[in-house]
Amino acid sequence: ETGFCNYKKYFPSDSFSIYTYIDGAFDYRYPVVFADQKLFISLDLFLGESHSFYSAFPEYIKFSHDTTYLPSTCFITLAGRHIPPPRLNNFLSSILYYSKAYFFAQTMLPDVLEYQLFKCPPQKLKWCYINEGDIWRYMIEHDYLFSTSSELLDKFVHLAPFSQFGSSTDTNSPGSVGVWLGLQIWKSYVSNNNITLQEVLNENDYVKVLNKSGYKP
Repeated sequence: ETGFCNYKKYFPSDSFSIYTYIDGAFDYRYPVVFADQKLFISLDLFLGESHSFYSAFPEYIKFSHDTTYLPSTCFITLAGRHIPPPRLNNFLSSILYYSKAYFFAQTMLPDVLEYQLFKCPPQKLKWCYINEGDIWRYMIEHDYLFSTSSELLDKFVHLAPFSQFGSSTDTNSPGSVGVWLGLQIWKSYVSNNNITLQEVLNENDYVKVLNKSGYKP
């Protein structure tokens, strides 16, 4: 309710309908879909991680199928309505593009916890903050920011049980640590430059964002 009130504050001329439905296909990739001015919420994908319907899912996917993650999922999905099509030519542009939706969701849901955004145990987000400087140095030292390798998306962006640094402690990390890193860059950029939400959503000069963010964990 808070999120939708904030949405109307930011986008007063926009409107859409909300539809709940039960599909039974259990396609965990699309628990919420926005299309034709409608937000479709698949109720059968928010029954709780221990529900028997999810017995065939890996643990890290079961975890996210709870109503705890329903508000953040709605607004991460709804963000796509306001983000122009991407121009992704390297790892930096990918993590900043995908993290826009998370910044949008945080703006609509100011009390949402980051673990609810990233659908992972709270201790995995704590690991990110403890190791933030090391994560950033790892990306810099391996020249990943401007790499065009699609393998980096599998390692650090796409849905996964953990990110892949090639370390024995990888399992302590969340699967989308690159998107989490992108979100921290956006927050630094907005904080240091008095940037509006609309400017974040429309911005596609990602080198400028990085340079002006002052992000130095």
